[in-house]
Amino acid sequence: MKRWSRSILGAAAAAALVLGGGAIAYADDLETTVTGDELTVSATDVDLGVLGCEASKSLRVTMRIDRAGGGSAVFKNGSFVTFTAGADSAQVTATQPAPIQIPGGWEALPPQSTTDSDATTSTIIVDAGAVSGDFSAHVTYEAIGPLANPTPGNSTRELSETVNLEWSVDCGTGAPADTIAPIVALACPTEPIPQGEAAVATWTASDEAGGSGLATAASGSIVLDTSVLGEHTATAPAGTAVDNEGNASAEASCSFTVVDVTPPEVALSCPAAPVLLDSVAEATWTASDEDGGSGLATAASGSIVLDTSSVGAHTAIAPAGTAVDNAGNESAEVSCEYSVIYDFAGFFRPVDMNGVVNSVKAGSAVPMKFSLGGDEGLDIIAAGYPKVTFSSCDANAPVDAVESTVTAGGSSLSYDATAGQYVYVWKSDKSWAGKCGTFELGLDDGVVRTAKFKFLK
Repeated sequence: MKRWSRSILGAAAAAALVLGGGAIAYADDLETTVTGDELTVSATDVDLGVLGCEASKSLRVTMRIDRAGGGSAVFKNGSFVTFTAGADSAQVTATQPAPIQIPGGWEALPPQSTTDSDATTSTIIVDAGAVSGDFSAHVTYEAIGPLANPTPGNSTRELSETVNLEWSVDCGTGAPADTIAPIVALACPTEPIPQGEAAVATWTASDEAGGSGLATAASGSIVLDTSVLGEHTATAPAGTAVDNEGNASAEASCSFTVVDVTPPEVALSCPAAPVLLDSVAEATWTASDEDGGSGLATAASGSIVLDTSSVGAHTAIAPAGTAVDNAGNESAEVSCEYSVIYDFAGFFRPVDMNGVVNSVKAGSAVPMKFSLGGDEGLDIIAAGYPKVTFSSCDANAPVDAVESTVTAGGSSLSYDATAGQYVYVWKSDKSWAGKCGTFELGLDDGVVRTAKFKFLK
């Protein structure tokens, strides 16, 4: 029977190519290993021997890209190389193998480094037919992928490997024994899978036409591990399917991708204590990505300058996208609350503070003097204030008389620009004689300031 020599289209030349920057690149080669039953052939000439009439034979072809000497056509680091398979005979079919990825650092590998890419597989089925005699055919595998060192008009690298087959058919009397293993086809999800999401690869099994039939299930699934980001390979092990003659299927594989779809989280913290009007203050934030995620592409912490131009309750906001992970997921908007108050000082004399009880004749008008650090206008007193809350007199509290009062028909507020002070003239009531109480002045910053009084007859 006729033999063929190994054929590699576009095989590597002997000389090394010097890339920009002085690095040396080497051409790539396509390696093919053929197995079937007890057959293992690294070369590409395969003698199937004698097949029974109308029998079929299954071969498994394993392919990988190899660093194989000097040359000028080198695949790009990390690029995907796509395979196709084509047979020249109606008696021969071949599955199209999946793409494979060139490893990182590929372009700078030395010649004869024995470094290979990941493997991809194909299944060749040879149908013997119903006529005795000698037969031959060949299946060509072609790989194409982007070049690391493209020349004008040639941006891809193409390799070809031919598996040459020859066999004879014996259509003598008697049915041939079933020696052909079932075929398992494994299918992974084609869309990227979110990290941690449940996912499966499904498989189907088939026996050859006229074979002994499947002794095991015709389909099933494999749970995929989606805990780690990136490209992964799922495998249906050899023997996933077995026919009634005990022939076990070969290993089958497929690829799937796990991606990060969980955005980082941002925690925003405002000052717990009130901040003074027109002071400099900030809220701080920290960002974190989920365990095993793609990691933060932006800073892990920062701050936001707070608006202190007005008193009262305020909201600070860290906008959406304050933090972004390496998969492009953006954090959601978060907020926190803070308050701004006046820079209050007082009450000033003639009123005493620090627990001292101020004695004053009931019905007098007392000047309640205080400072806010500047003129904030006269619309500063909160609704319902000022007011007095009466309580029992504390015989042990220190008492000091209010040295001066003013004449007034009622209460009023004014601002003394010279002294830089507010003056609230508080008109007490004669009916308060003999009572003790607390003067309460609530301002629009939400804070109530107090002073103690005893009202005399």
